[in-house]
Amino acid sequence: MVAPNKRNVRGKTRGVILDKLIEANGGKPLPITIKPSDGKQTGKYCEKLSNEIGLTVRQHAPVRVEKWKQMPRAEINTMLDRIKEKFALDLTQEHVKKSLEKQLSDRFRNWRCDLHKHFKKFPTVVEAKRNPHESVSNQEDWDYLCDRFSSEEFKIGLPSVDSVQQKGQLGSGVDKAHVLLELALV
Repeated sequence: MVAPNKRNVRGKTRGVILDKLIEANGGKPLPITIKPSDGKQTGKYCEKLSNEIGLTVRQHAPVRVEKWKQMPRAEINTMLDRIKEKFALDLTQEHVKKSLEKQLSDRFRNWRCDLHKHFKKFPTVVEAKRNPHESVSNQEDWDYLCDRFSSEEFKIGLPSVDSVQQKGQLGSGVDKAHVLLELALV
């Protein structure tokens, strides 16, 4: 029974129908064409590809990566390989790879936004940590996100010290307060 105050809406895709379509296709990946002119998908499985990209990001993208530009190439390739298992795509074609990476990037940004919206529903960080988003299965990852979303550098739009260190702009022994001051002055 549905709670009286909740609307009965579709949930996030779980890929069940896609798996049935692949099974009906003899276990082979489904055909998709991506036009070289504009990178748009064509074919009857376009919607399924879009859904699978979103599912792949939610299930496999590391939550501790703050921006897509910081995503390790190995992680991007793993996500592309997962998508390629279900769709007949030629990743050696530059326009195909570029189109898929753009969609992954967009879905990643949207997912991070959804995580932040969920975090903001709660009056305190402690309350937010007690109520992790459904797509974050690891409590430590959710705690990390809550700490990040509540940090001063996030609130004023500065990059985290960790992300600056990942870019190789700082040594590991640099004082956090000094880094924040430097970033604020830039």
